[in-house]
Amino acid sequence: MFPHCFHPVSVDVSIDVSIIVSKLFPNCFHIVSTLFPICCHLVSISLPFFTMTTRMPPTVFFEEGKTIFRGRKKTTRHQRKLNRDMDLFRAFFGTWPSVCSELWRRVDPINTLHPKSLAIHLLWALMLMCCYSTEVINGALAGVDEDTFRKWSMPWVRAISTLSSELIDFDMRFEGNWHYWTFCVDGKHCPIQEPRLPFWSGWFSHKFQSAGLSYEIATACTTGLIIWVNGPFPAGKWPDDKIFRRDLAHLVRTNIEKGICDAGYRNCERWLYKAVWRTKRGLRENWPRNDLHEYIRARHEQTNGRFDNWNCVSSVFRHARELHSDFFHAVVVITQLEIKSGYAKQFDIVPKPYVAGEQPIPQPPPPPSP
Repeated sequence: MFPHCFHPVSVDVSIDVSIIVSKLFPNCFHIVSTLFPICCHLVSISLPFFTMTTRMPPTVFFEEGKTIFRGRKKTTRHQRKLNRDMDLFRAFFGTWPSVCSELWRRVDPINTLHPKSLAIHLLWALMLMCCYSTEVINGALAGVDEDTFRKWSMPWVRAISTLSSELIDFDMRFEGNWHYWTFCVDGKHCPIQEPRLPFWSGWFSHKFQSAGLSYEIATACTTGLIIWVNGPFPAGKWPDDKIFRRDLAHLVRTNIEKGICDAGYRNCERWLYKAVWRTKRGLRENWPRNDLHEYIRARHEQTNGRFDNWNCVSSVFRHARELHSDFFHAVVVITQLEIKSGYAKQFDIVPKPYVAGEQPIPQPPPPPSP
């Protein structure tokens, strides 16, 4: 009557058999209980439990995750504490069960991926992104072969990455009491395998001294949310300032707002305010200095550091180079949900409210004394 409205999940149910016997044989229950005393005890059986496909509670993901990091056998003695289980869950899957439940609700896999999608398949995809082990190890942990693990995990990675268009919007920089400084931008390099011939120096990343891909990340100054993701680009061919002038510079409202950046952005003073200046003697603090810039840049680096918790981003990417964008955007989506739900704790930075005509104008540094 309602196809694909309910989803089966296996749970344990205890049934008192004595009640069933008393209902079936009301006149001879005392004889049956005497001959078969086991009927008067509780019997534990496994029954299918049906729940809504668009709403999967976090406890389902937590219990399914235990079958991976604690093994298939369930013991009743020497159980680990709840906080220890949560630490293991985050170590294997990179996030919290509540975030998994939110991903399930937003993706709606029964209608978009496959009618037989299970909660364990989402955990396989998260384990692939977080641990980024070989397919043999992933299949052994999941209890399936490599083909089955790849069949159910890769569609989930692509489905999570598509949520970036829904959760990330550059206009979110105006949320809250926004000021003249609305966003902070910086680049993120990810290592990849050395491309095959022909040799090209455009893949070279100065951060790893090897091949890499570059992404552009922007966060809001008021809320700390991720508002812009652009990439991937060859790390050597496309420096941070070149990537910024290609796309994001056309969205910045000049004379109304400016972004904050580091010394790597050259010839971008029209749209960005560099907190430091690069001189012959090294880096020098800009003047006049805004006390909020230091905290805003630190919070942005903290967000970039959360991406490194996923080995598919921090370690050398072994899959096809075309798939790196799906993995990276999936990590960005999960990080964005953690920030919105409060799991990714950030210190609050609330600038003064914007007042027309009173925006600070960046001044160049004073000339050096003779």
